[in-house]
Amino acid sequence: GCAVFAPLPAADADAGADARKDKPSEKSARKAEPFYRKYLVPGAPLDERISEQEKRIEKNPTSADLHNDFGNLLAARRFPKEARAEYLEAMKLDKENFMAPYNLGILEESEGRVSVAISAYEKSVDRNRGFPPARFRLGRLLEKRGKTHEAIAQYSRALEIDPEMRE
Repeated sequence: GCAVFAPLPAADADAGADARKDKPSEKSARKAEPFYRKYLVPGAPLDERISEQEKRIEKNPTSADLHNDFGNLLAARRFPKEARAEYLEAMKLDKENFMAPYNLGILEESEGRVSVAISAYEKSVDRNRGFPPARFRLGRLLEKRGKTHEAIAQYSRALEIDPEMRE
C-alpha cells in the first residue's frame, strides 16, 4: 500500500540506426540515466531500495502507489526534485490517491514552499475528506499564515475524525 514519507522519453543520438529497425528498442527511447542514479552507493540500504523500486515501476509504470513510494525513497535520500516528480506522477495516474499530495505537501513544507504545500494538503483533503494528518498539517500552515479561522476549522475536523491526534 501507500506509505508516508521515470525517466522521460528522449530523442536518441543515433536515431538513424533505430529507424532502420522494424521497431525502436525501449532503451533507445529513454534517457541514458536519471540524475540521482550516479549518486547511489551499491550496498547502501536506502540506495538498494531505490534501485529495487525502479525495477518495480518498470514492471508496473501505471501504479500510483509505486510512484508515491518511490517519491518517499527519493525524498529520504534528499532528491527533492525527483521525489516531487514521482508524487506528481502518482497524482496524475490516480485522481483519488490522497497520499501522494500529502507527501508532496510534506516535501514542499520541508523545502520552505508554504503556498505549494498548502495547495498539496488541500488536494489531499479534497481526495480524502477523512484523512486527519493532511487536515492537521494544513491547519498548521494556515495558522502560520494568520488564517486562524480556517486553521481552527481544519484542526477541529481532524480531531473530530481522530480524537487521538490531540496527543
